[in-house]
Amino acid sequence: MIPAQEWWSIIEAYGARIWPTQIVFYIAALLLMAWLVFKPGRIQSTCTKLYLAIAFAWIGIVFFLGLWGRASASIGYRRK
Repeated sequence: MIPAQEWWSIIEAYGARIWPTQIVFYIAALLLMAWLVFKPGRIQSTCTKLYLAIAFAWIGIVFFLGLWGRASASIGYRRK
Protein backbone atom coordinates (compact mmCIF):
# COMPACT_ATOMS: atom_id res chain seq x y z
CA MET A 1 0.00 0.00 0.00
CA ILE A 2 1.32 3.42 -0.88
CA PRO A 3 1.41 6.30 1.61
CA ALA A 4 -1.52 8.74 1.59
CA GLN A 5 0.63 11.70 0.52
CA GLU A 6 1.90 9.81 -2.50
CA TRP A 7 -1.66 8.72 -3.39
CA TRP A 8 -2.86 12.33 -3.39
CA SER A 9 0.12 13.43 -5.48
CA ILE A 10 -0.82 10.79 -8.07
CA ILE A 11 -4.42 12.06 -8.08
CA GLU A 12 -3.20 15.66 -8.42
CA ALA A 13 -0.90 14.81 -11.33
CA TYR A 14 -3.69 12.89 -13.08
CA GLY A 15 -6.09 15.82 -12.72
CA ALA A 16 -3.54 18.28 -14.03
CA ARG A 17 -2.77 16.12 -17.08
CA ILE A 18 -6.30 15.33 -18.18
CA TRP A 19 -8.22 18.57 -17.52
CA PRO A 20 -8.67 19.40 -21.24
CA THR A 21 -10.21 15.98 -21.79
CA GLN A 22 -12.58 16.55 -18.88
CA ILE A 23 -13.92 19.65 -20.60
CA VAL A 24 -14.58 17.64 -23.77
CA PHE A 25 -16.34 14.93 -21.74
CA TYR A 26 -18.53 17.50 -19.94
CA ILE A 27 -19.52 19.27 -23.15
CA ALA A 28 -20.31 15.95 -24.84
CA ALA A 29 -22.40 14.90 -21.83
CA LEU A 30 -24.37 18.15 -21.86
CA LEU A 31 -25.03 17.92 -25.58
CA LEU A 32 -26.11 14.30 -25.33
CA MET A 33 -28.36 15.05 -22.39
CA ALA A 34 -30.04 17.93 -24.22
CA TRP A 35 -30.47 15.78 -27.32
CA LEU A 36 -32.00 13.00 -25.26
CA VAL A 37 -34.33 15.33 -23.34
CA PHE A 38 -35.60 17.35 -26.31
CA LYS A 39 -35.79 14.55 -28.84
CA PRO A 40 -35.92 11.19 -27.09
CA GLY A 41 -35.46 8.15 -29.26
CA ARG A 42 -33.58 4.95 -29.82
CA ILE A 43 -30.55 6.59 -31.46
CA GLN A 44 -30.22 9.12 -28.64
CA SER A 45 -30.45 6.38 -26.04
CA THR A 46 -27.82 4.31 -27.82
CA CYS A 47 -25.49 7.31 -28.13
CA THR A 48 -25.89 8.02 -24.41
CA LYS A 49 -25.03 4.42 -23.55
CA LEU A 50 -22.01 4.58 -25.84
CA TYR A 51 -20.86 7.79 -24.15
CA LEU A 52 -21.15 6.16 -20.72
CA ALA A 53 -19.20 3.12 -21.93
CA ILE A 54 -16.44 5.36 -23.30
CA ALA A 55 -16.31 7.39 -20.07
CA PHE A 56 -16.08 4.19 -18.00
CA ALA A 57 -13.34 2.82 -20.27
CA TRP A 58 -11.46 6.12 -20.03
CA ILE A 59 -11.41 5.88 -16.25
CA GLY A 60 -10.38 2.24 -16.32
CA ILE A 61 -7.67 2.57 -18.92
CA VAL A 62 -6.16 6.01 -18.44
CA PHE A 63 -6.44 6.40 -14.69
CA PHE A 64 -5.89 2.91 -13.38
CA LEU A 65 -3.19 1.85 -15.84
CA GLY A 66 -1.40 5.15 -15.31
CA LEU A 67 -1.88 4.87 -11.57
CA TRP A 68 -0.59 1.30 -11.54
CA GLY A 69 2.62 2.39 -13.24
CA ARG A 70 3.38 5.07 -10.68
CA ALA A 71 2.12 3.14 -7.65
CA SER A 72 3.95 -0.06 -8.54
CA ALA A 73 7.19 1.86 -9.05
CA SER A 74 6.83 3.44 -5.61
CA ILE A 75 6.37 0.10 -3.82
CA GLY A 76 9.16 -1.61 -5.74
CA TYR A 77 6.99 -3.94 -7.82
CA ARG A 78 8.94 -5.45 -10.71
CA ARG A 79 7.17 -6.61 -13.87
CA LYS A 80 8.51 -9.85 -15.32
